Amino acid sequence: MADDPLDSYPAMMSAAHVAEYLGTTADQLAQWRHRGRGPAWTKVTEGRTGLVRYPREELRAYLVARTVSPAVTS
Repeated sequence: MADDPLDSYPAMMSAAHVAEYLGTTADQLAQWRHRGRGPAWTKVTEGRTGLVRYPREELRAYLVARTVSPAVTS
């Protein structure tokens, strides 16, 4: 995708990066993870407070899947 602002972020995005891009907070992303919602993520290190990263392409796929096209009526 040419000139996609998402391409300026790292391939493995931090929660802060994703929150910035989506206009939300890292705390909200943590709540989504806990509820099994939001974009796919990778737990890089073990434990409750382990390091979490979001693959940029997974975020892109999440956004595409949530895109709604208005119905055309005639």
